[in-house]
Amino acid sequence: MQNLKEYLIALIFLFSGCNTKTYTPAPVLFADTSTYLRIYEDPFQNITLNGSPIQLNSLEQRLISLKNNNGLVLYSNGQMNDDPPGNSKVIDLIKKYKLPITMFDDSSFSK
Repeated sequence: MQNLKEYLIALIFLFSGCNTKTYTPAPVLFADTSTYLRIYEDPFQNITLNGSPIQLNSLEQRLISLKNNNGLVLYSNGQMNDDPPGNSKVIDLIKKYKLPITMFDDSSFSK
């Protein structure tokens, strides 16, 4: 009977951690800026790259470098739905260089 109690307690501890989700926001998870670029485009088409303002021509150079490193673009415009915006020059560049993209809903890249 004592062994059964110990066995059940061990199972409870084992399975109690199985449903626990840990959440790591993109800024922490994707800190390597040679492999991941966090691009935020506001409603006025102002662009920030990894939190710093950047011009479109400079961004293009970074995207070329990212392509050479087989990197990933993390993109947000703060109003994301399932499809990227159709009138974005940033999206046009991402398509031009055929870069993989993950879209986020907010400028902190956490959701």
